[in-house]
Amino acid sequence: MALSVDEQTTGLAPAGRNAPPADHAARRVRTAPARGVLGLAALFISTLLPACSPPPTLMDLIRRDGELRVAMLPASASFYSGAQVMHGFDRELVSAFAHELGVRARFISVRNRREMHELLRQHKVHLAAGLMPIAGDAPPDLAYGPSYLAVRQLVIQQRGDERPRTPTDLRRRKVAAAGAAQRRVLEQYLPPVLGYRWSVHDQLESDEVLQMIADDTIDCAIMPSTEYAALRRFFPDTRVAFDLGAPAPVAWIYPRAAGPEMWRAQLDFLRELRASGEFARLDRRYFGPQRRIDPQQTRAFLAHYSHRLPTYRAAFRTTARRQHFDWLLLAALSYQESHWRADARSPTGVRGLMMLTRATARALAVDRLDPHASIHGGALYLRSIKAKLPADIADPDRTWLALAAYNIGPAHLTDARELTAQAGRDPDKWADVREFLPLLARPSVARTLRHGHARGHQAVHFVENVRRYHDLLRRLESAPTREALAAREPATARAML
Repeated sequence: MALSVDEQTTGLAPAGRNAPPADHAARRVRTAPARGVLGLAALFISTLLPACSPPPTLMDLIRRDGELRVAMLPASASFYSGAQVMHGFDRELVSAFAHELGVRARFISVRNRREMHELLRQHKVHLAAGLMPIAGDAPPDLAYGPSYLAVRQLVIQQRGDERPRTPTDLRRRKVAAAGAAQRRVLEQYLPPVLGYRWSVHDQLESDEVLQMIADDTIDCAIMPSTEYAALRRFFPDTRVAFDLGAPAPVAWIYPRAAGPEMWRAQLDFLRELRASGEFARLDRRYFGPQRRIDPQQTRAFLAHYSHRLPTYRAAFRTTARRQHFDWLLLAALSYQESHWRADARSPTGVRGLMMLTRATARALAVDRLDPHASIHGGALYLRSIKAKLPADIADPDRTWLALAAYNIGPAHLTDARELTAQAGRDPDKWADVREFLPLLARPSVARTLRHGHARGHQAVHFVENVRRYHDLLRRLESAPTREALAAREPATARAML
């Protein structure tokens, strides 16, 4: 039987058959005040116990809020504005980390490291990122997570100029860098006391400093290798002269008070990402050599972007909105197919902006020679292919596989996916399937396939080219890059129209 509140505080037992003798009960009543005091004390102490429990950790707060707030330092490689959303290596890496934690990522753009540090100290963000090299003089209340990449400082110059090979050769040249963080680099490797002359432009971006090379305003630029990897395609007439100093590890920053739990969470995440191959794919996408476009192709693309795309930009946007596509992807696909020529045709009979066959255009009920209808038809065809792929294939692999089928046909893609599975690889991952597509052209393999011979290597080149053009367009559609391009359009590019 449950006791009443009075019973619990006084210690009185209920009357009844098993009640003690009267004198014993009296003795209990006389001792009740003392026991009551003890009971009240115990109750009071119990109310204090929650206040004495350890405070929630940073990871507890992140999971409680369902949100990872991240201060990001904008840069050409790590965090930049595309046509509609932010892109970049660190942006994708942090988003994957948030997904691993089961929360969403919210990014807050900052102007410099000082502002970033203040947001961390004020607990307005949980983490700071932006491909930042680990510095030996970091604030004592902040800590670096595990290093996940190494960044080199590069000396960039114009192709054709006499090549400097050592820091000493830079004493006779005009050198510049963008961003306050680069000042420390130049002070370390090119100290003014030894006769070096350079300038750091705190308000400029890396692409603007590269433009200074193109304009002959400076001779050389110093910038992180990640920045140049992201921008070199837009400045095909530049090259790396040499590396300045040793590679520096980069890491995210978080409050030191967060303790080892945040560090371990990052380390486990990075280990899993590397083991799965996702980190390598992300690295190749932003920094790998296979993402390059030949300088001549780049010049032609920039010219076509300025003079041809504006005619069809609205049509790409409208169709993409209706078909739930990224309009830049449709534009990249169209450039790969026709270089944005409405009258394009191939020896095999495909025609128009999206290079549709007569049979496909008829099945889609579109006029393939009408630019707007061609864009609409191409989007419908890609959407139908994508919808027929197995439901458990996630993006972006779903899109890359659909593009391969757009080029080679859904049946041949199925053959390639079956070969991939037979080899013990993942048929739902483009990185695996792309290795087996070229086998479709081998007679010994083609005889075993349900749908026979196909030029699988062409599908691989097709998809990779679309991805390259898509990356270019995402960068070009950011406002600063569009303005810079409009200001410097080379005469040689106009000649390629």
